[in-house]
Amino acid sequence: MKYILLLVGLSFLASVEGQTVTISDEIQLRNDYSYDILGQYDGRILLFRNKIYKQEIQVFDPEMNLVREKEINLEDRKANVIGVVGDEDFFSIFYNYRKKGNVYVMMQQFDADLMPVDSAFILKVFEDQFLTPDFQFVRSDDRSKVLIHTTDRDNEMDVMVMDAVDREIWWINRFIFKNTNLRREFRKITVSNNGEMHLMIEKNNVVSRLEDHVIEFFRYGRGFESAMAYMVPLSKTVSFDINFEYDNINNCIATLGLYSERNFGRASGVYFFKLTFSTQSPEILFIPFPEELLLDVYGKNVSEGKGVGDLEVQDIILRRDGGVIMISEIKKEYSRRPYYTERTYYGTGFNYQTDFHYEDLVVFSVHPDGEPHWNTVLHKRQYSHDDNAIYSSFFVFKTPSKIRLVYNDEISRENTVSEYVIRGNGELIRNSLMSTEYQNLQLRFRDAIQVSSTEFIVPSQRQLKLNLVKVDYK
Repeated sequence: MKYILLLVGLSFLASVEGQTVTISDEIQLRNDYSYDILGQYDGRILLFRNKIYKQEIQVFDPEMNLVREKEINLEDRKANVIGVVGDEDFFSIFYNYRKKGNVYVMMQQFDADLMPVDSAFILKVFEDQFLTPDFQFVRSDDRSKVLIHTTDRDNEMDVMVMDAVDREIWWINRFIFKNTNLRREFRKITVSNNGEMHLMIEKNNVVSRLEDHVIEFFRYGRGFESAMAYMVPLSKTVSFDINFEYDNINNCIATLGLYSERNFGRASGVYFFKLTFSTQSPEILFIPFPEELLLDVYGKNVSEGKGVGDLEVQDIILRRDGGVIMISEIKKEYSRRPYYTERTYYGTGFNYQTDFHYEDLVVFSVHPDGEPHWNTVLHKRQYSHDDNAIYSSFFVFKTPSKIRLVYNDEISRENTVSEYVIRGNGELIRNSLMSTEYQNLQLRFRDAIQVSSTEFIVPSQRQLKLNLVKVDYK
């Protein structure tokens, strides 16, 4: 999660029923590129700030007071930070920089006292590069493995996997995908706790070529001679959206998507399959939306065969028994030209404005064998204008017995924060978590992170003023 963040000083403590909310002092933004909240170290919160030609670590006590800050020295002042990952006793910074036409991909590790663990570690050198590759960063569930991959070529991808705990290169490879355009067909890449890459490509998801519609998975890890490919045909099916997670406990890929039958403008239901690597063709289970769900979304005006429009898969939650929970969200964007916009003699374009509507959540839970368990619609209405929807959507707080979906009731300066608490059997309640009235807060729940089994931290941005807000359910 990244965004500009700056915090200082004393905090305001507000107690509400069932939880404690701690709010830092309001401060002005500076010229920061991004931030990463690294987690808790002996009750302290470490914040990494990526600034222009400068990187800093700031330390906050449990009351969110700023107690220490220190500049971090990387190999090059103009280093571009790729990502940061924290562990219980140290954190690792991954970055790249240019030198004499070469691009160096580096790792530097620091302990909880902000001291370097060792010298900088070279992962890979890209020689004679006219342009710096575009690097992306993925972490494993246990945060022990880091995968860095390039995204700027049509059919080639460089992938590096690093053990961030033992400071060891796990493997490095360049993959060439035949008859593939990664810019159009690449969907997702993950790294497992044992350092395996799992990559998804979707081909021919268009009405004119549905006979050849297929999902391809590529698996590669330490000791592999080459990548292993797995093909899942989805013939005659339009895939509205698709997502997957690697299940480290059950050693499989759990995939959930939305499909359409009659109306290509609406999703008709959910499809689910598990790839266990022991079979090339897993069974695909299609679950149509029940009439009760459609009535819950649209009320009485549900025509025969009508599905749910503007629906996207936002999150997949793996159950310990091998089941899966899918959270999808109705998202709409409308671009318009304001009536007062005028064309100028030196340009032909218009200034367009965008409205963002983030609405109901459709949640599906399936058993390990793919049979439906329960489903529900969680109602919300979020509308905003020209803000890239940074205050919309929701945050998932996970515990072994339940999940909490926390969100802003409306996108405004004075707002109520609510949550849906869902247990494993589908039972749920809706709570009012807190009010931002008179607190000068606008909370960005899509950028919130969970730092313990009872706490999460969410940044607040109001114009150019920021706060860090800690919520403790304990």
